[in-house]
Amino acid sequence: MTAMRYCSLLLTAWLSVAACHSGSTDQAAVQLPVANIQLPAPSGPFGVGRTFYYWKDPARNRELPLWVYYPTAQTGSVAPADSVLSQPAWSQRYRELVGRRLGPGAATALLGLRTTAVRNAPAAPGAGALPVLLFAPGLHWLPTDYSTLLEELASQGYAVVAWAPPQYAGVVQLQSGELLEGTGLHEHAPLVADFRFVLQQLPRLNQTVGSPMNGRLDLSRVGALGHSIGGAAAVGAGQLAPQLRAVANLDGDFDEAETTGTLSQHVLYLTSEPPGLPNQPVTAWAQQDRSEARRQDVWDRLRRTAPKSSRIWLPGFYHSNFQDAALLPPAAVPEKLRRNRFGRVDGVQGLRLTAALLTAFFDAELRGQSPNALQQLGQRYPDIRIDTADR
Repeated sequence: MTAMRYCSLLLTAWLSVAACHSGSTDQAAVQLPVANIQLPAPSGPFGVGRTFYYWKDPARNRELPLWVYYPTAQTGSVAPADSVLSQPAWSQRYRELVGRRLGPGAATALLGLRTTAVRNAPAAPGAGALPVLLFAPGLHWLPTDYSTLLEELASQGYAVVAWAPPQYAGVVQLQSGELLEGTGLHEHAPLVADFRFVLQQLPRLNQTVGSPMNGRLDLSRVGALGHSIGGAAAVGAGQLAPQLRAVANLDGDFDEAETTGTLSQHVLYLTSEPPGLPNQPVTAWAQQDRSEARRQDVWDRLRRTAPKSSRIWLPGFYHSNFQDAALLPPAAVPEKLRRNRFGRVDGVQGLRLTAALLTAFFDAELRGQSPNALQQLGQRYPDIRIDTADR
């Protein structure tokens, strides 16, 4: 399925947080059961498989737990579904950490989600050589917190390689079983190095006997993306690795190194609404919010180095609307924890729109499909603003 089939979704179908809220915030979180939330079914023409590896970078003494999501045949059979994070000890410890950020009820619901991907399923015979996307999560989070997006991209025919970065992720389980808690590292350089290391390991993955990816990857068509700091690092990796043919940043702030480098590929920047500016036109954001003004200034400097650049402003989105946590009912998260994390856009519809934009972008850059697909989506969703420029 192409990105354009998402156009039946209405971005302007909002949730009213206040209408779902009564009494104290903590009481609201307790009163509404959230155990039955599910990941949206991927809408692409393929099923989804998932496999797991540990990759070690001896040069940096760094170990990356890593998932690969990929297209499979649509068989119609129902295989037992894994938890999104299927390692019990890791899941239990991570649930505690997520509970501090979103509340214990929300953490239980999110760690109770079941993936739509089938473990180690054969790759789809009809998918051909698979274009590859590299993905890094935001600070404190895991790739499994973005299962909706990653599984959707896989269903569209991409192999998505996503890793849990030590020091950045809330907790990482190493191959030895050790649970390594994050340090809240904010430096971009180690994450940029992760992207480059994973890129260098793709030929080995493509030659791993017994792997669903053996001989299936098209290493001439590789892109990178990430959320928050992971998205900024994806762009930083693009500056150092021209093999990456397209890079996308989901709402991450760039650092100085990324504004002084040079890009050789199309860069996409999806950005959320500044909290505190509901219903303000996109054109007013930079005038009324200093962080947004700084973000625009940094983007203007970075985009001048790229052959093509696209920024998309997403009204109604806040920073966490790119994660599976956006699927939670508003009352599932205490208001003080939710206030600046989730915007008024419906969680499922926001994730589907994000996936549609990413699919349109990477389809154009890695598959040679319509270069106008982003603009066409913008016409169908007049609330969003798209600014594309060629150097």
